[in-house]
Amino acid sequence: MTVIGVSFDLQQDTDFRLITVLEDLIDPSWCWRFDGGENYIRNSVEDPWDMQELFTNHVYTGKEFSETIQTPNQYIIFADLRAFPQTNALDDLVNLNASIGGDCQLAVIIVDADYVMLFANDVNRLIALTKHRPNFQTLRREDITYTAI
Repeated sequence: MTVIGVSFDLQQDTDFRLITVLEDLIDPSWCWRFDGGENYIRNSVEDPWDMQELFTNHVYTGKEFSETIQTPNQYIIFADLRAFPQTNALDDLVNLNASIGGDCQLAVIIVDADYVMLFANDVNRLIALTKHRPNFQTLRREDITYTAI
């Protein structure tokens, strides 16, 4: 069984930035695809409903993605983000299972604002992250299930 990912709990404080999770993992040459979710920038600490969308585009260059994930005061409830070496690979994406075996370099899934799953073709990229997160769990292809609705 090959380890293809890690998962861990996430604490999103009032000045959370996704870069704190991804800074040692991302490559600036990658293109990113945002496949939906619910994610915001908090405009005010005093008013929790004063928010705007964080990911407003479907596709990002490496530079645009890096700038976006450094934005302060993020509140990410759900997110499905995937990195590819070039933009033409973005159209070939069918599902997470196809991504892992294909050109996808890194998949970032955030669920319920506090659970993160990271999948990578190059698992060595995830090793540095696990050294700093004692509560991670490995994810194997056999552990991932899909439910058709």
